[in-house]
Amino acid sequence: MRNKHGFRLKVFGLFVFLSFVYLCPAYSAQYPHYEIIATIDARQKTIHAKETVTFTNNSQDVLHEVYFHIYPNRTYTPREKQFMLSYAAYFKVDPFPEGFPADLMKIERATAQNKEVPFEIEGEDLTLLKIPLGPGLNPKEQAKVTIEFSVKIPHAYGRFGWNENIMALSRWYPILSVYNEKGWNNHPFYPFHRPFFSEASNYS
Repeated sequence: MRNKHGFRLKVFGLFVFLSFVYLCPAYSAQYPHYEIIATIDARQKTIHAKETVTFTNNSQDVLHEVYFHIYPNRTYTPREKQFMLSYAAYFKVDPFPEGFPADLMKIERATAQNKEVPFEIEGEDLTLLKIPLGPGLNPKEQAKVTIEFSVKIPHAYGRFGWNENIMALSRWYPILSVYNEKGWNNHPFYPFHRPFFSEASNYS
């Protein structure tokens, strides 16, 4: 009986501790927070959205810009297209019945700390959105970035696209890149397996 009661007390103590860590502002504020307002046009296969991301600079560096992954903007090389078609043919599936898509995401406007700022789309596959942070974000300071954008949903099988009466909308919005001791993790989007790497975040 003592062992059972001791185990229950340990589990209860762990639950209380985790609840404190999650609810305490000193800890919960460290996670990025996404607020997304979106409208989906099912007939036109488009999404219009406004996304606000609040995040804390948890590094020891001053950040002068922030990066987001915009995976729907991915373009495929001829070699990648050939490989994907060959692989899909084994399953007798055409991954993109209307052809490989391009330029699916349009960034319309960006603000940082409530001020409109210029932005750049970078990366060898054009899936990185760079937004300046003005004079810089010091360690432990917070920043708020708002992005207005639209997305075309392609006719495609897989994580992102539509087919018949089904829509799959994985990673359809700009996702905050991870910053660590190596800097920004701005790896390209690989069309195979699960190439995603992002912070655990809160959403509303």
